[in-house]
Amino acid sequence: MNHSRKVDQDDIVRARNVLLASGRWCDVDSRHALRAQVDALAPRAAEDPDRHLAELVRLHRDLTLRTAVFQENRTRLIADDMRSLYDEGVDLARRLARYDPAEGPRALAGRLIDRSALHTVAHDFGPALDDFRQALTCLGEPA
Repeated sequence: MNHSRKVDQDDIVRARNVLLASGRWCDVDSRHALRAQVDALAPRAAEDPDRHLAELVRLHRDLTLRTAVFQENRTRLIADDMRSLYDEGVDLARRLARYDPAEGPRALAGRLIDRSALHTVAHDFGPALDDFRQALTCLGEPA
């Protein structure tokens, strides 16, 4: 295992914990504002993916994570409620991978891993494994 990936994952976990403690990721208004930003940027990303698609993928991931954290303590049906948001993120990252071979595959791998985690929470282990294998392939690792 690449040690730098472990460090990055540790950093992500620490950042998540800080944001959860701050309550900022649970703010409904911030989720609505992010949804509006994603919706506003989508047409520009379709017209000029080289300039806007990577930013759309990043904003969409922020929206997905904020929504997941918001739902985390509210329902056990999070996977059903969140599935379309994660699918949309994977679709956006697939588009980015077609337009930006340097950044796109890494972003796609990240969105596939995110969706794999959602499938795992829902005990949908087959789709979770499929997404994880696809993510490894995007990163050039053996699946």
